[in-house]
Amino acid sequence: MKDKYRRAISTTNAIIIAVVVIILIVVGVVAYFQQMGSHVPTPSSSTTSQSSVSSTSQSQSTTQQVIKIGALLPLTGQLSSVGAEAQQVLMYAQDQANSLLKQLGVNMQVQVVIEDTATNPQTALSDLQTLYSQGVKLVIGPFSSGELRQIMSYAESNGIMLFSPSSTSPALATPDRINGTIFRDVPNDTYQGAVIANIMYQQGIRAIAVIWRGDTYGDGLVSVVNKTFTALGGKVMLVARYDPSTTDFSSYVSTLANTITQLITQYGKDHVAVYDVSFEEGASILQLASQYPQLTEVKWYGSDGTAGVGSIVQNPVAAQVAVETLFLNPIAAPAHTVFYDQLTQHFNKTLQAYSYITYDIFWIYFYSVLKVGSDNVAAIKSILPKVAAKFYGASGYHLFDKYGDRVSGVYQLQIVNKTASGYEWTIYGVYDVTAHTLTIGFPPAAQPPQGYLYPDDPQALSKLSSIS
Repeated sequence: MKDKYRRAISTTNAIIIAVVVIILIVVGVVAYFQQMGSHVPTPSSSTTSQSSVSSTSQSQSTTQQVIKIGALLPLTGQLSSVGAEAQQVLMYAQDQANSLLKQLGVNMQVQVVIEDTATNPQTALSDLQTLYSQGVKLVIGPFSSGELRQIMSYAESNGIMLFSPSSTSPALATPDRINGTIFRDVPNDTYQGAVIANIMYQQGIRAIAVIWRGDTYGDGLVSVVNKTFTALGGKVMLVARYDPSTTDFSSYVSTLANTITQLITQYGKDHVAVYDVSFEEGASILQLASQYPQLTEVKWYGSDGTAGVGSIVQNPVAAQVAVETLFLNPIAAPAHTVFYDQLTQHFNKTLQAYSYITYDIFWIYFYSVLKVGSDNVAAIKSILPKVAAKFYGASGYHLFDKYGDRVSGVYQLQIVNKTASGYEWTIYGVYDVTAHTLTIGFPPAAQPPQGYLYPDDPQALSKLSSIS
């Protein structure tokens, strides 16, 4: 009886011990995988010691880090077609980036927060304040120079970084921006103004009548064109400066037509042109021009404000005037890269030039955050130009001058063509600023240089580790 009792106790003890061992094993396994779940693989142990990317990546926290990137877009107003397309591009980039983070094993998520500025400076300021209240420190935009001028002071005072894809006014390239937190991923209009003035003169134009929007952007660009074209020996007639809020351009276009008549008499129609600096309202100006034969028998030249805008090709009357006058619009050129083609193929159309640049700005921000490990503006400010210098995106290389404006030696020239299905923007050629030469057509797509970061780059962590 005692032997049976002892055997029962032994059996019971063995079961208890076995259960305890199993519990300990399960606890140990769970703890191990919890620890491993927060570890992000890095390319190598040597890479880990070189970069804050890997130290951040190896954080033991299981809470996913959310990085917000704000975007001040003109979804309505005078640049609405530009803003709507930029929104689509940013949502695509956000999805790509979050998929890449999972692929890299980085416990982080990127969220794009969009506000509609309506192409209005005061609205842009209100929108920036809204983004700031939501903890957004890195902002793409705004798109117009008038908006940027309005919000620069608030951004600088509150530690917000701004990165505009399209603000070009030379008036904003000021000493207080040196080593600052405001970047523009386009050259300022000191270059664009010289480009279009030289093109007009090279094409035999000797007198121009100017109609332009009276804001920071328009005034700055017209000032450069006036100075450059006059220095070349041309005649500049500053005919019609209108308030950006104008909706009826009848009197302005009538005055423009009278001036063109006078210039044709003096110089001949082949040596006279209209220079138009506008945004979406350019469609209304072109439509009214159709009522004056003298305005459709001379060449028209525009700016990056009208290059690729939807309102012109969507208005058959305006579009036809653009075709008849060979309405030529320069814009800081996205280089023809394989990523330019990939983006074009994804959206099944050629995007507006600033959409490719907006896409690149997202990735420059993204890789800067990945390098630093946070959205700390002081840290991003220091590393962003270095990351940008090693990034080759949809619009090519990204180098900046002392003001934080992009350095570019090439401008794309866009015109409107009539097709079987309607009207569309097309690339007429590329102008080299340094050589002052115009090349008709678009060069072949280029691959990224060895070792450069590029959009959706699976080798991003190892490449970032070499940047210091």
